[in-house]
Amino acid sequence: MESVYLLETDDDFVRQESLNRFLSSLNQYEIVKYDGEDTSWQRVLEDLNTYNFLVEHKCIVFENAPVNTISDADWKSLEQYLNHPSTDNILVLVVTKLDKRKKSNDVLVKLTKALATKIDIQDLVRKSCEEYQITPRTISYLIDYCLDDNEKIMTELEKLKLYCYDSKEITTNDIDEIVTKSLDDDIFTLVDAIMTNKKAKAIELYQDMLLHGGDAKQILSLVANQFTLYYQTRVLRQDGYSSPDIAKELGIHPYRVQLALEKTYRYTDSELLKKISKLAELDYESKIGKQNVEDGFLLFFLAL
Repeated sequence: MESVYLLETDDDFVRQESLNRFLSSLNQYEIVKYDGEDTSWQRVLEDLNTYNFLVEHKCIVFENAPVNTISDADWKSLEQYLNHPSTDNILVLVVTKLDKRKKSNDVLVKLTKALATKIDIQDLVRKSCEEYQITPRTISYLIDYCLDDNEKIMTELEKLKLYCYDSKEITTNDIDEIVTKSLDDDIFTLVDAIMTNKKAKAIELYQDMLLHGGDAKQILSLVANQFTLYYQTRVLRQDGYSSPDIAKELGIHPYRVQLALEKTYRYTDSELLKKISKLAELDYESKIGKQNVEDGFLLFFLAL
């Protein structure tokens, strides 16, 4: 067992799962949690170095640890502790993303043990459904339906379990019936229709989104962003970037990169740039009052 651990992830679900998994192994430890939003480094280090009266061992979890904005004085104290940590206590530093430009973070990584952040979402779903019948295909369908959003997958799974409580069987039809589709989901479907020049389908989807409270300007922005993402992933892949490298470069989830590459392999750069240009033109014309977004979008669809 190490004395200091580092948990780095921007995924709330992964962070909580990884942390719970680790803390569950510390049966003889008192768990103390601090938040960097309202707790100083000095307070955390003092607690680590304080003699434990009621328990022999203590694990201090410092969430949102402000490592990227740490002062020189605090870093000096922290570095001293990292080099000579308490043998009775464990420190877990939880951060969203390390600033690789800070030399102190390089030292931090070397003097801590990284906590595993790999989550097997299929296994989590399977274990959560031990009292239900659910096939591997249905689990994969749920994951794809939720766009690989771990938190949404588990939230929607609880709804599915309630819905299927009597039958104790979860099917793809149940997912279609119960799982909530977000605006982002509809945007993916709309972009697919645009990519394949299905004007009637695109218009139907667009009008349905407006009918359910969607904002035309927001829809335009999301569609344009999606086409830009498609183009960026293509260019980076052509430059030799791997999928994980593209995700890191663009700061997005790897699953979005996978989807983008799957969707765009049939299209040329010029075709994608043409769509981006048309959408940018529509955005500009709406801003100068030449054309409202709703009418402009319909004309855009009719021109497919």
